Amino acid sequence: MMKECVIAIIGAGATAVSLLQALVDEARAEPRCPRLVVYLIETRRLRGRGLAYEDDLASNLLNTRAGFITPFPQRPGHFFAWLQANEAAWRHEFPGLVVEADTFVPRPLFGLYLECMMGELAGELMRIGGTLVPVTAEATDLEPTPEGRVVVSTDTALAIRADRVVLSCGNLQAREEGGCAGWATKEKSKALALLV
Repeated sequence: MMKECVIAIIGAGATAVSLLQALVDEARAEPRCPRLVVYLIETRRLRGRGLAYEDDLASNLLNTRAGFITPFPQRPGHFFAWLQANEAAWRHEFPGLVVEADTFVPRPLFGLYLECMMGELAGELMRIGGTLVPVTAEATDLEPTPEGRVVVSTDTALAIRADRVVLSCGNLQAREEGGCAGWATKEKSKALALLV
C-alpha cells in the first residue's frame, strides 16, 4: 500500500480550491488513505483567486448571485454564509457594499473568499497529516517516468516527482510556440492521460 501520495496541482484558482476540499474530504472519510503531499504551483503570489477573481476593480461583478455561487458543490450557500460570518475580513475593502443572497458582489470579493478558503484548506490538510506546499513558479514541462509518475519541471529549476498531476490553469493565453508553453505535445498528452 502506498504510504504517501504526491499530487501536483498546476494553477491555484477556484478549481484548485474545490479540488483541495474534495481531497481533504476523501482523506477524512478513508482512514487508510495515503498521506497527501500537495504541491500547488502558481505564478501569482496569492493562492485561490486565480486570474478570474484577482484583486482588480470592485466594479467587476460576479455573474452569479452571492447566495448561489460556491466552489463546494456539497455546500450550497457557503460563500454567502462566509460573507455574513466574516464581515470583518472584507468590510474595509468594500465599505458601502450591502450584501444579500440576491446581490451580485464584486469579483475581487469572491477572490478574497477563495484566498481565505485556500488558507483554511491548508490548515485542514495539515490536521489530517497532509502537507500543502505552495510553489511560486510556472510549470514548464511534464515528463512521465517509467515507474508511472510524472516529473513537473518549473521555471525555477524545481522538479517535482508526482503520482498525479492536475492541470487547473484556467484559460491559457496563446503563445508563439503553440499554446501551453509548448510542452503539451501529442506524445506527452497521450502518456499523461493515463496518469492524470
